[in-house]
Amino acid sequence: MGSAPSPLCCCEYRNVEGQRTHIFAFCCECDELDNAVDQCLKGKRVPREKLRQICLVVSDRIRIPWIEGARKVELDVFVPLLFLSGSLYFACYGLIFSVLTFVYTPLFVLIYYFYVLNQRKRTWFFVSWALFSLVGTFGCFLVHVSPYYSYIQSVIVSSGFIVVLLLYLRVVFSRSFLDAYTLDLKPLQNGVPKLNGKDFQDLTCCFCTKGPFNRSKHCRICGYCVPRSDHHCVWSSIVFVASWYAIMFIFGMSSLLLQQLTFISFNLTGDEWRRSSRNKPLWEVLWKHQYNRGLIRNWRDFLCLRERTSVKSEELV
Repeated sequence: MGSAPSPLCCCEYRNVEGQRTHIFAFCCECDELDNAVDQCLKGKRVPREKLRQICLVVSDRIRIPWIEGARKVELDVFVPLLFLSGSLYFACYGLIFSVLTFVYTPLFVLIYYFYVLNQRKRTWFFVSWALFSLVGTFGCFLVHVSPYYSYIQSVIVSSGFIVVLLLYLRVVFSRSFLDAYTLDLKPLQNGVPKLNGKDFQDLTCCFCTKGPFNRSKHCRICGYCVPRSDHHCVWSSIVFVASWYAIMFIFGMSSLLLQQLTFISFNLTGDEWRRSSRNKPLWEVLWKHQYNRGLIRNWRDFLCLRERTSVKSEELV
């Protein structure tokens, strides 16, 4: 038996061909680039496939030292940072520049989105865009808005931002959901399902080595089969499954229910909440308005549908 290969050092990695190489060999063995330059000097057209191979090799060689091998730097992660920063700087020159920014930014995102769909590639562009937008918005709040609010309101907004950021990162960097699903029913054979999970070991997907699963779909962008797949979300770079919609529906309904329970407990209507003074703290709006009679009486009035206001007969028209 041959000896096991030595582990990679912090500056070594495996290239697209599986060969062991070093990050300092960035400009070495550039055969594809040499051939492309030679064809350009001869006045010949460079094939698109050759240009794609050159871009693939260049992107594979851009790495940073890391534990157990150099890590690849995804260039599309930094494109939103440069684009958003430049667009904000461009929009600050005046109203016309702001309007132009609002016009070309959605077009740029839409064009890149269709490019990703056509290439069937997994990209971190949209995830990076969402993260930089979220962090940038929170930074603007801390610098320009937070000084005009109380510390309690700033802490509440900051806590909400941290929770949203952590949940978003949890979704983005979550591992494959394949291990979380258990297979109970074997695909129909002669119209009869068999309860034997071990028989799935010999079954494979025509694209990947995991699957096929019951009611699954192979995601060409992620590269594996996903049970109960709905669609691939570019903004989180994962596949949405059917169970996620139940979670989002429960969360939305629970939020609305909590809002209504709060209004009932303080005897406040939605219209009164919207017309309340923005200069007052949240607790003062809920607790010190004129219709609040205490928790028990508020709920008693709500359940008994008792109208406390009296209308004088002479006020009726």
